[in-house]
Amino acid sequence: MNHVTDLQEAGRDASVLRDAGSGGLIGRAVLSEAPLVDHLAEEETARYVLRNKKHGVTVEGPDGTEEITPDRGHSGVAVITDSRVLFAVGHGDGDRTLSVSLPDVVDVRTEDGLLGGAFVVETVDDERYRFPCRGDLDPVREYLDAAVGVWTRAERQVEQASEKVDHLRSAFEAGNADVVLAAVGDVEAILSDAREAADALEGARRTVDAEATAVREELAAVERRAHAESAEQARERAHVRWDDQDYEAAFDDLDEADEAYAAALTIDADEPADDLLEGRRETLADERNRLAGAPVERAAHAVDVAAAAEDPGAAVEWWGTAVDRYETALSLDWGRDDRRFGGDPEQLREALADAARELVSAYCTLARKHLAETETDGEQTPDATGVADELAAEALAEARAVATERVPDALENVEALEAALDDRREDLSDAGEQVGAEADGGRATATDSEPAGPTDESEPVTPDSLGVDVPEVSDAPGKAGPESGPEPGSEGDGEPEVGGATESGGERDAEERGQIDDGADSDAAEDPRGDATEAGARESSPAVSESQTVIGDPSVDRLEGGDEDADSGGTEGESSSDEQAGEPGSGGDGVGREFVTDPTAVAPAEFPSLVARVFESAGWSTAVFGASTARQYDLLAGTDGPISVTVCVWTAHPGAVEQVDVPAVERFAAHFRRAEEADVGAICSAAPISEAARSRAAEEGLEVLDADDFAERLADLSVPAGEF
Repeated sequence: MNHVTDLQEAGRDASVLRDAGSGGLIGRAVLSEAPLVDHLAEEETARYVLRNKKHGVTVEGPDGTEEITPDRGHSGVAVITDSRVLFAVGHGDGDRTLSVSLPDVVDVRTEDGLLGGAFVVETVDDERYRFPCRGDLDPVREYLDAAVGVWTRAERQVEQASEKVDHLRSAFEAGNADVVLAAVGDVEAILSDAREAADALEGARRTVDAEATAVREELAAVERRAHAESAEQARERAHVRWDDQDYEAAFDDLDEADEAYAAALTIDADEPADDLLEGRRETLADERNRLAGAPVERAAHAVDVAAAAEDPGAAVEWWGTAVDRYETALSLDWGRDDRRFGGDPEQLREALADAARELVSAYCTLARKHLAETETDGEQTPDATGVADELAAEALAEARAVATERVPDALENVEALEAALDDRREDLSDAGEQVGAEADGGRATATDSEPAGPTDESEPVTPDSLGVDVPEVSDAPGKAGPESGPEPGSEGDGEPEVGGATESGGERDAEERGQIDDGADSDAAEDPRGDATEAGARESSPAVSESQTVIGDPSVDRLEGGDEDADSGGTEGESSSDEQAGEPGSGGDGVGREFVTDPTAVAPAEFPSLVARVFESAGWSTAVFGASTARQYDLLAGTDGPISVTVCVWTAHPGAVEQVDVPAVERFAAHFRRAEEADVGAICSAAPISEAARSRAAEEGLEVLDADDFAERLADLSVPAGEF
């Protein structure tokens, strides 16, 4: 008997593999039922066959020991293949076989004994297969040890790749498609290493190929979905950047999305379906076409809006926008050979120049409007005229900058307006010198009769600091002095005044406030707000709260009310005050009283006092200025404390103005820059405020309170309607 047979040359045709049946009178057959070759897989390669006569194989394990022995006519064999160790024991009652896969083998060794050696194989399940054999077992052990190493390395790598695919699947479910796509190459590399490791054994290569194919199918399913998800993310980024006018980055994202959809289509997997991916690519193509024309379309839209704008300020804003958008359209894909965006560069340059020329024209129109405002509004004071000139100069400076940079041929119109502005300033300067000379020659001035604001501008605004008496002007032209004070014996004699009311609650009469006789009509006419400061004795509007001071005459209606009170000698005013204070029978208990909840419900002349009430509710002291004071703002509000703050406030009532627009905001801002007594500027409007005006106010640092803000605050104040 040949105990160890090397099958490297004979292979599957070796007799030991094909003999079957009885061994005759002398020899022993291997198996009784079928030859060994029938127990081998078709592609399995046998390398060694070990035989013994009577011992068979012994299996030792955690559950005990089992000995499998042949009968007298058969023998035991161990077949070493490229994928397993097959133990077979022949017996007349039926052959017995045991198989140990090489990936499950953890140790191979041989044992020496007096009657021969043994071939021992240990598995991962802590089982030992002992096969006694007298032949040379070292070559068998070396081959099997090497084969087990090949299998172990290859199987470990396949298992590692499978685990990584499981992790990638979890990452995808968590929304990290980029993690999946970045790791696909790593999984492919691991599977490639496994195949390379298994190349030494045909059986290992076949098995590893099959297992790697299964892992690749799982990987492909995740990769295809990841490509589709990556495309969707790129498309969403493109839409965001499109909205932000970051056109080139948006186009890059759309291209990336298309590439991702195309990559998904190349992956052999079921989801997402091919028709779905192809439909999304068609949608992307439409979006890229729209994006290509978007910059020029937006520029053309700005041109249409600018051309239709009636307000010069709005026209400036939109023509400036058109210039910026054409410039953006012209700069896109700069340096690229394949231009992705629409619009011929030469045509875009022409459109840019046209928009710049229109922008210069709009600035010039805005300058003309500023120059004309003092005439239409009747504000001919040097301060108002200076502000208008300053705003016009700013507009012309902007026009010159645009024309110099983009359309030098438009400079002629700008220079003509600049020259006109210079002439206007010279004329105003000459007129001012002439008026000063006439005043020095003996003309009466109204300086002493014009109330002033706080004398110490560093202090917070309070009723004490702003409650300035208005002295009386003498009947004789050109004379004004201490004789114009209140007459002895008047009701308010000796009592300090706060905002036009005595401490006792009575109202000052016309003599206490001071009068300007008919002889001063010429001086009143020179006052740009002289309509509110008629020469006759008229009193200031009464304050509506103790922390509010009213200076000057805000309106004719207010003046007419003052005359009635003056005629009554103050008695009626005291009665009115008592009624508001809640005297018996006057409704002072709050029952049946009406409150101001809508800022538009009060008269335009009363609106500044209502605004003052809102400030006072927050702890501010206020001073309301009538038109007769020639103030450029309507009220001052101040706070006491370690850090005092003074706010100059402009008010707008829908009964007086249709809408607060950009030029109005620019005028307010110019006055605020010249008002040294104020720390903050604010616009309090019950009239509509355009969005452009709001934006300009924010740029100029002016706070804005609109009608909704006031309605909300008035709801909590319970201001009696009788006060207004």
